[in-house]
Amino acid sequence: MRTSVGDSSVGCIVIVGNGIAGITARERVHLLHPTCAVRIVESDALPVAIDTDNRQILLATGERVAYDRLILTSSHSNLAPAIDGFGTSGSFVVSEADDLAGVENHIRCHHAHKAIVAGAGLLGLEAAYRLRKMDLAVSVLADAEHVINSQLDFRSSRLVQHRLDKQGIKILTDTEAVSLGHDNQGRVNSIYLKDGRVLPTDIVVAGPRISPSVELAKTAGLATRRGILVDDYMQASQPEIYAAGEVAEHNGITRCHPSFAAEQGEVAACNALGDKRHYHGRIPEISLRLTGIDLLSIGQIDANSNGVYSIVDEQAESFRYRKLIFTAGQLLGAILIGYPDDAGLVTRLVKRGADLSPVISALHRGRWNELARLEAAA
Repeated sequence: MRTSVGDSSVGCIVIVGNGIAGITARERVHLLHPTCAVRIVESDALPVAIDTDNRQILLATGERVAYDRLILTSSHSNLAPAIDGFGTSGSFVVSEADDLAGVENHIRCHHAHKAIVAGAGLLGLEAAYRLRKMDLAVSVLADAEHVINSQLDFRSSRLVQHRLDKQGIKILTDTEAVSLGHDNQGRVNSIYLKDGRVLPTDIVVAGPRISPSVELAKTAGLATRRGILVDDYMQASQPEIYAAGEVAEHNGITRCHPSFAAEQGEVAACNALGDKRHYHGRIPEISLRLTGIDLLSIGQIDANSNGVYSIVDEQAESFRYRKLIFTAGQLLGAILIGYPDDAGLVTRLVKRGADLSPVISALHRGRWNELARLEAAA
C-alpha cells in the first residue's frame, strides 16, 4: 500500500462537509499522504465565501482558512418537503423506512387510522408497507405516472402497484401535495393536492429533501447546474477544487446514495493529492423485499435508443416479470420481479457487462436457464 502519492507540494487539504463523502476523503488523504494537513469544515462553521485567487475560504466565524486543494461535499439534507404547513403535529420526515418510532408514538397517542406517504420511491413504498402493518389505511402520492419511476419501467411498476393495492396500499399517481390542513388542536387532519382534491389523514410521512449546496460554488465562479459540475476526476471547473457526494454532478447526474458518496470522496481525495484516478460511476441498483414482492432493478432499464434491445417475460397472473436490456450482445441492465433465486446471477452478469450473444436466441424462446450456463462458461 502506498503511503504517499502525487504532488508533494500539496500540504493542506480543506474538506467542506462531514458526511460520508467528506469523511471518506479525509481517511484516504491520511492513508496516502500522512504528512498532509487535513481540515474538515463542519456545518456549524460553514464557509461564506471561497477566495480562489488566494486559495482561502472565509468561514462564518470570520476566520480565513488556506488550502492547497479544496474538496466540497456538503449539501442540505433532511429538509422538510416543499409542502405548506409541513412540520405540523402528525407530519414526519423519515430517512430510513425503519425509522418510524416517532410515527408509532403518534399513532398510539392520538389513535391515528389514516396515513399518507408523500413520495413513491423505494423509501416511500417501504414506509407505506410498515405503516400498513400497523393497521393504518395508507395512501401513497406519486408525482409521476408510476412508482419507483427512475428504476422501473412502466409495465413492471404497474405490476408492483397492483400488488401493493391488493395489500391495502393505495397509489395515487401524477399527484402532488401542496399543503396540510389541521384541526383546532394543531394536528394534521387533511392534505391538499395540486389537482384540488382534499384527502383526510391523521399522519403524513415524507422522505428527506436533498438539495445540493451550490450557492457557495456558484459565487466562487465554479460551473454548476443542479450540482457542482465535475469531470471524471471529480475535479470542478477550478483546477484546485474538487467535489464529491450529493453536491457533485457527474455526467449530468447527482447521487445521494452512501456508496456513491464514499467512492466519489475517495476518488476526489486521491486526485487532490496529484493522482489521476478515474471515477466511472456505479451501476444503479435497487432491491425491494416486502411481503410478496421480490424485486431487483440494476443498470439500464429501457431500450430507449437505437441499437438497444430488450427481452421481456411477463407473467402478471403469478406476479412475475423479467427483462434484460442489451446492445450488440452486451448486457446493460435488468429488472426482475418474483425471481429472488436469480437476482445474484443477473447482478453479476450486468456488472461485468456479459456477452449475451451465445444465448440470445434461447432467451427469446423462453430458456432463461441459459444465463446460468453463460456464467459457468465465462
